[in-house]
Order: sequence, then structure tokens, then C-alpha cells
Amino acid sequence: MKNTSLANVCARHAWLLRAVKSNGKMAPECLAALTSARHFCNFEISGKFAKISLNTFKEVAKRGLIPGIYAPAYATQWEYLLNLLSEARDHAQPPTKRSSETIVEISADEKIKQANLHAHLCSLAFVNLFNSIESILKSQDDLSSIAKARIQRQIDISREKFKHISSPSALQNFRLDLVKD
Repeated sequence: MKNTSLANVCARHAWLLRAVKSNGKMAPECLAALTSARHFCNFEISGKFAKISLNTFKEVAKRGLIPGIYAPAYATQWEYLLNLLSEARDHAQPPTKRSSETIVEISADEKIKQANLHAHLCSLAFVNLFNSIESILKSQDDLSSIAKARIQRQIDISREKFKHISSPSALQNFRLDLVKD
């Protein structure tokens, strides 16, 4: 690995960081360079960095040779650089203006269905957790009698508080057409 390759990749990394932070307008050739890793490798700025092969760029990043990069969320520096390239592309493009035609209006009936679905999912999560705790309480012999009594008390309190939880009520004129006679 040549030192010039490492210096080139380091300079490209610094340029990408500035591009992400700048939020300013970019020249068209800079925008074109952000479209893919291959285009970015073919991009050059005189006095900063020259063209580099994609394989060399990837090799330096996959081997973790770029100093000063601490990105624990990524398995390799290559993944980090690809994400940074994507962020630079997102920041460089002006936000698209939404027209009133692209906004989708959700009907009141659809909102009610969605709310009922979410309520049903929440009740299923509660019942599942409730039954799991109750099953653990009955099956565990190594719990002290005080711990069992405390858990049972909390189960009884929850059962009384939420005894009216059930599936959402049936909607008017709601049919299931999945199975036909």
C-alpha cells in the first residue's frame, strides 16, 4: 500500500466531512461525484486529491487504515465512508418542494381503523407479557415466598386495572372478504 493512496483516502474523507457539514450549494461536478463510490473515486480536485481506483479506496477503508475514524456503529471504515458519502449526497441536494397534490389525505374511517389496530397490538403485547410473567411465577420454584407474593400482587393489581382490555370493537359495515364460500 502506497502512502499516497492512504493520503488520498484521508483527503477524500476530510472533503466528505466538509461536504456533510457545509449544507451549501455544490458545483455540478461535485454533485455528480457523490452519486456512487465509483464516481467519487474518479473525482479529483487539484491540490487536494487525485483519482484513485475503487479497489484501492475500498482496501484502505476495509483494512481500517484511515487515522482518526472512530465509528463503532459500523463494522468497517468502508461502511462508514459509504454512509458518509450518502449523507453528503443528501445534504448537497436541495430539499424537494412538496406540492399539495402529493400529500395523501387519510380518511376518518382509515384513521379509526389504524387507531383500533394499534390499540389491539398494544393489548396483545400487554396480554402476552402478562401471561409470560404469570407462567414464570407458577413455574419457578427458586423464588422466595416474598418475591412470589410481590409479583402476584402486581399481577392482581394489573388484572384489576386493565380488566376491560379487549380487541377493538367491530366497526360498522366492516367485512372480511379474504375467505369466500
